[in-house]
Amino acid sequence: MKAKKQVSRSTAMRRADRAFSLYIRTRDSQKFGGRQFQCISCGRILPIEQCDAGHYVNRQHQSLRFNEFNVNGQCRHCNRFDEGNMMGYRQGLIEKHGEIVVKRLEAEKRRPMKRTVGDLLLIERVYKELTAKFTYQIKK
Repeated sequence: MKAKKQVSRSTAMRRADRAFSLYIRTRDSQKFGGRQFQCISCGRILPIEQCDAGHYVNRQHQSLRFNEFNVNGQCRHCNRFDEGNMMGYRQGLIEKHGEIVVKRLEAEKRRPMKRTVGDLLLIERVYKELTAKFTYQIKK
């Protein structure tokens, strides 16, 4: 029997990021039948192809990198060219989840965390499964 090849931490992180990002974009398009989304920062309704999974607290803060409150559908313009449109993002988060959640996110970013390869592979698997459930609901 052939032994499984070990996955590097960077590969596991990339795979977890990809699965989580797809889940966020799929989740935030549910209201529009999977075809559109509303940007958390500017409020525009755009085609799903223009959706990024934008982080309120930068993803370099590992404790919030895969936090579903911290990551939301964001248009490419706000995420990539307007430095995240953080004032709009914060206001959108308050409207969506309440100010207490936003304050918790802002406080949580200082908590150190390092995930193992196993943690990251589990994150990938869980979010692939959740995305598949959403996709099934859209097709129904």
